[in-house]
Amino acid sequence: MCSAPGQSCRPEQQAVAEYLGTTQQVYSRYEKGINEIPVRHIIALCKYYGVSADYLLGLTDQNEKDRAE
Repeated sequence: MCSAPGQSCRPEQQAVAEYLGTTQQVYSRYEKGINEIPVRHIIALCKYYGVSADYLLGLTDQNEKDRAE
């Protein structure tokens, strides 16, 4: 979990990691750019947050909800 001294963990990281079927530590490494995120996890994150892959990857400022309006 996230209780080790010097280890920071946002509660959402744990929830997202569980959704992806991975650990909080691995998900944290994705966020920090230490590990490359698998395509299957990018797809899952798009579904989780309700945004496009372009938005998630920083290729556009418009998320799916913005474009629908």
